[in-house]
Amino acid sequence: MKVGLKLLPETTIKFSDDYPDSEFVKHKFELFSFNYGIQYVYSFTDRIGFETGIYYQSQKYQTTYITNSLTVDTQFQLIQMPISLRFDFDYLYFTLGGSLNYQLATKWDGSDGSHSTGGGQNDGSILVGLIGTVGRDWKVSDKVSILTEIRLSGAPGKAVGANAGLGLGANYKL
Repeated sequence: MKVGLKLLPETTIKFSDDYPDSEFVKHKFELFSFNYGIQYVYSFTDRIGFETGIYYQSQKYQTTYITNSLTVDTQFQLIQMPISLRFDFDYLYFTLGGSLNYQLATKWDGSDGSHSTGGGQNDGSILVGLIGTVGRDWKVSDKVSILTEIRLSGAPGKAVGANAGLGLGANYKL
């Protein structure tokens, strides 16, 4: 059994089709978003276990309405709880599972040069997604390890698209 902290800088590789570009609307997505939190790893055997955690994620994008030159910056804030099967091998581990994504808030701020608008809402939506990782635990001692991983995640809906990220963290074996 291990507990740990993880930081996951991610990039959006494709947003859902809820955000199509057209001749009237253009979307620009933030190159990186950060996802960080705590994780829990439980092993049934030396090779098989499960991994879960609670992570905070913030994603941003910008929409430009070409007909009236209005630009709106939008930020989604989420709590993500992945639940994955974990397979440990000599040098690598793999996880595959799902995630529950609770949308905390949506904030927006916009301007067309002479007028501005802004606001926010507490959304409360719950989205279900898929998640997979491949990584390596680097043992520092019998109890402490540093982890590096590549992560792919995705969920339908307005807040989460498909993301790819590099994870860095530390685990403590209980």
